[in-house]
Amino acid sequence: MSQTENLVIALSEYKDSVILIKSGSPLDEFPINYSKSEPNGKFALISSISTHMTLGGLTEEISSIYGQNVISEHLNKKKYSLGDIVYIPPLNKENPLRHIILLVLDPSLELANPHERSTFKEIIIKALEEAERHGMEAVILPGIGCGNSGMPLQYVADVNFEAIEEFIGRYESRGSLKLFSVCLRQNIELEVFKDVWRNRSNRYRMCWINR
Repeated sequence: MSQTENLVIALSEYKDSVILIKSGSPLDEFPINYSKSEPNGKFALISSISTHMTLGGLTEEISSIYGQNVISEHLNKKKYSLGDIVYIPPLNKENPLRHIILLVLDPSLELANPHERSTFKEIIIKALEEAERHGMEAVILPGIGCGNSGMPLQYVADVNFEAIEEFIGRYESRGSLKLFSVCLRQNIELEVFKDVWRNRSNRYRMCWINR
C-alpha cells in the first residue's frame, strides 16, 4: 500500500476530515477506490444529472463503468425532478465504490440568488443523508456544480463546504460517514476551492493531494 493510500485510510478515522483532491486520472483511480484494501469499508460516489436526464461529465463516466444502460434503466423507473436523489446499488459487492448517488440538479440554478443557493445546498445534504442511510463510511463529491457554466466557482465551493459542514453538524454524534472527499479535475477549480477554504473555519483536518 502506498503512502498516499495509507494517508487516505488514516484520515478516514476522523469524523471531521475533508480531503480536496485534484485529479485528472480515470474514475477507477480516484482515491475512494482504496476501499478495495479495506473489504469491510463502504464508500459512495455522489454525482449529478440535469433535470433533462442527459448523461454527461462524471455521470457519463460512471455509466460507462456500470454498463451503458444501467443508469438509464434506473432513471426510467420513475419520473425524477429537481432535488430528487437516485440511489444505485453496487453491481459488484467486492467493490464498495459502486454505490452511486445521483443528485438531480437544475442547470439554470443561480447561486447568487440566496433562495436558489439554499436549494442547491439542501440537495447536496440530501445526497449525503442518503449515503448515511445506506451505512456509507465515506463519500466522494466531484465538486458538485463545477461543470455548470452558470454557477461561479466561488459560489460552488462555498456551497459544497457549507453542505458538508451542516451535514456534520446534524449527524455529529450518530453518523457513520467519516470521510468527505472533494475531487477536482481542473487547476482553476483547485485554486478557487483553496482560496475559499482559507476564508473558512479550521473545523476540519485537511489534506491536499495533487496527482
